[in-house]
Amino acid sequence: MLEKEKIVKEQRTAEAINKNLMGLEGKLGVILKYLGQPIISQNASNYNSTEWQDFYKEEEEGMPVYDIDSPLMEMGKVFDGLKFGHHIELSFIVEGAIPIRISEHQTAYEPASKVIKVTYKGYLVYLESEGNLHVYKPMDEWEDIINTIYTSAKKLQMKHRKENEIEEKESNKQNKLSFLERLRETWGI
Repeated sequence: MLEKEKIVKEQRTAEAINKNLMGLEGKLGVILKYLGQPIISQNASNYNSTEWQDFYKEEEEGMPVYDIDSPLMEMGKVFDGLKFGHHIELSFIVEGAIPIRISEHQTAYEPASKVIKVTYKGYLVYLESEGNLHVYKPMDEWEDIINTIYTSAKKLQMKHRKENEIEEKESNKQNKLSFLERLRETWGI
C-alpha cells in the first residue's frame, strides 16, 4: 500500500468513526440488529467438495425439501432499504470474503470475519471487516438515508430495552420469591 493510500485510509477511518458507522455498535450495526433479517444456512459448514456429481444418476422427482436432521445456523443479517423507499442494502456476515484488487481487471477474494457491507444503487460504498475499514466512499446521499433509517432502528432499540428491563424485573422478582421459598422449605425460616 502506498504512503498516500495509507493516509487516505486513516482519514476515512477517522471520518467513519466520527460519523459512528464502524462496528456492530455503530449506526450500521444497530440498523442490522433491529431492522435486518437473518441469513440462515442449512447444513451450516464450510467445506470444499472434490466429489464429482453423477449427472446420469436418476434423481428423485420433485422439489428439494428441508432436511430435519441438518442443523440451521444464522450466518449474518441483511437489511434491504426498499421497504423505506431507498435503493440501499446493508449486510453483516460472520464469516465471509472481501474483494482484493489484483489488477485493473482482476479481483480476488480473501476470507474475513465480521464483514459489514453497504451497497447503494448497486455500488459498494462501505466495507469493513474485523474493525478494519476497506472501502468507504462518503456521500451525503447514502449517509442521509442511513441516518433516517437509524432513527427508526433507534426507536426499536429503545422499545426492546424497555421490554427487556420489564422482563428482567419480573425474573428478578421470581428469583427472589423462589429463593425465599427455598429458604423456608430447607431451613424453616
